[in-house]
Amino acid sequence: GQYINRHHKGDPDAKPPIEIVPVEKQREALEFVLSTVFSDEDFQFDPELLNKLAAGRWGHWGSDAFDSDLTYPVHDRILAVQRRALFRLINPFTLDRVFDAEVKVPAGEDAITVPELIESITGAVWFELDGKISGKDYTARKPFISSIRRNLQRAHLDMLFNILMSRPGGLASADINAVVAMNLEELSGKIKRTLEKKKAEKLDDFTRAHLMSVSSRIDRALKAKYQL
Repeated sequence: GQYINRHHKGDPDAKPPIEIVPVEKQREALEFVLSTVFSDEDFQFDPELLNKLAAGRWGHWGSDAFDSDLTYPVHDRILAVQRRALFRLINPFTLDRVFDAEVKVPAGEDAITVPELIESITGAVWFELDGKISGKDYTARKPFISSIRRNLQRAHLDMLFNILMSRPGGLASADINAVVAMNLEELSGKIKRTLEKKKAEKLDDFTRAHLMSVSSRIDRALKAKYQL
């Protein structure tokens, strides 16, 4: 969210050392990532293609000929792309930079805040929890939450847990730690409401097992969070 300039004093048209990226541009960039990289719709591939992604079987450096699994790990590859983007958005250094940037914007002007960033990401990663579960029969083959989305959601929790379990003011600002804890509390409530009996009965086994597992993990993490 910040441009770093290296102009010198007295340079023609010199810019200040730090410029905050316009808030509209920041939100546009965030929305682009949330709607593309974090969507499973952009990772749909023809099964015929996936079944052709076999080992190279060519013995030279960089070859995968000696890998134990000779098939293409499609879920792992997709998650690697999503996890990298996710980490760039909610790692402690980025969040601290966003937090500091708030005081670099005049009080009367709009700015991206840490709560907005974290809530926007959580909302996109877990958007299924905000919708209604239709009367549709979900199955393991046609789950309510896809395998790609389930992997992304677990990665998202891992990164939030990393901040939650750290000493407030250590890994990230104490305010960031508190916002993450609040965000997880709210997420836990949404998951529990989705798992209510009448709703859960409509879910497929993959989704129900996933939500039960992550709900338990969130509750344990909130109880075990670092306290001083």
